Amino acid sequence: MTALKPSNLVKVGIVGKPHGIRGAFFLRGRDEPLAAKIKTMFIGYSLETAHPQKVVELKGQVSAMVVQILGCDSREAAQGLVGQGIWVERDNLAIDENSEFYWSDLIGKPVVDSIGANLGKISEIYRLPGSDVMIVKLIDGRTVDIAMIPAFVAMDFTSASPQIHLTEPADFYLELASSK
Repeated sequence: MTALKPSNLVKVGIVGKPHGIRGAFFLRGRDEPLAAKIKTMFIGYSLETAHPQKVVELKGQVSAMVVQILGCDSREAAQGLVGQGIWVERDNLAIDENSEFYWSDLIGKPVVDSIGANLGKISEIYRLPGSDVMIVKLIDGRTVDIAMIPAFVAMDFTSASPQIHLTEPADFYLELASSK
């Protein structure tokens, strides 16, 4: 029998390169520290395939957080986890939901242009050095990557907002869309 995953898991990063020879690894893809109180992480290539892992140690600073999990006791074992996603229970994270958001809260939200026309829904979000980028799956099946910056997105939304508003008419974004 498989244990059920909590329904409030939030992706916090990915497994980075190994640290040392005892199975620890760097946590990549974060710009905020994780609380030392985290006792369990779910690690896998997707949330569906992620398995719970007991956290033995979580230390370091944002740019170099190091994680040690139970059962990962060699550099080779840590190397086998590189690139897999890391999820934790939302209750272990502290954010001001009036001014910050989790990417997972935006997935599936409708996206409308500057005049209110529906373009599609957010299917994924990723980070680039200059900004977060949302991938919008358009109504016609194509996708478009839109940088989440004030020039393109009305940044006054919260995780509770019913939709994300863009700053330009649909044609501006449709020209950048990928083919089906």
